[in-house]
Amino acid sequence: RGLVKPPVLIQPQPGAQTAFSACRADICFYGGSAGGGKTQGLLMEAARHFQVRNYSGVIFRRTFTDIKKAGGLWSKARAMYSVLGARLREGADLDATWPESGATVQFRGLEGEFDVETWQGAELDFVGMDEATHFTEYQFWYIVSRLRSTTGIKPYIRCTANPDPDSWVRRLIDWWIGSDGLSIPERSGVLRWIVRHGEEVLNFPTRGEAQAWLDSVGDSDGQPKSLTFISATLSDNPALLKADPNYRGNLAMQDAVTRARLLGGNWNARAHAGALFNRAWFEVIDELIPDSQVRMR
Repeated sequence: RGLVKPPVLIQPQPGAQTAFSACRADICFYGGSAGGGKTQGLLMEAARHFQVRNYSGVIFRRTFTDIKKAGGLWSKARAMYSVLGARLREGADLDATWPESGATVQFRGLEGEFDVETWQGAELDFVGMDEATHFTEYQFWYIVSRLRSTTGIKPYIRCTANPDPDSWVRRLIDWWIGSDGLSIPERSGVLRWIVRHGEEVLNFPTRGEAQAWLDSVGDSDGQPKSLTFISATLSDNPALLKADPNYRGNLAMQDAVTRARLLGGNWNARAHAGALFNRAWFEVIDELIPDSQVRMR
């Protein structure tokens, strides 16, 4: 008589990952510090609807190579999705398919600025963008146009990101970030409503206010979209800290700017005079005397 395998429980960790899983915004950015459980959260969200007939999801990285890195996106997807009964296809493309429902989650790269246009005509219930700061703003908004569905699922997009002060992501989530570059705790996960007018994205506290603004400028095609940012730190991923207690120390060994971003989750940290080397660390001398002259004296 064969051994019965014990059931495997796949669920988000308490805290930021649970908030990410429970989020109902049209657009959600999740992240901050490195090691906050972002990729695992994104994979769980992409598989949420695997029992829905003909569900179609896709997770993008900027390069296809990034997806296949050891311990990366595809490695984690194989471990999780095989438990959920997915049929995995590895080759020029990477796909997870559930035969009974016909649901699929694709894994693709978007290396070129205009590679997004190869998705013209696609209908996607779910889009995940892993490390959103690596994508261009044009790529992001074009992919948003592919969110349409006939499965009964309201299409939505989920993005993970580590801090980059010069990225379009930093501007988009500005309401959730304090003047010190750190996430404002009481705003994490709070929904706002956005509209896009030309190249500008306007942010409103309610859907009604966003719609009123669209009406005031005569934009009959515009429609407010809900947006939020959920902050995650390394402390939000106890599973990683248990498996690798040394990871926090590895982040602490980085230069001051990288440490502020990846360990502190600071969205304003950037290299500038004095950021990497402090003048006080060095002795200032009036003149450097060559060794040959020292010996002659």
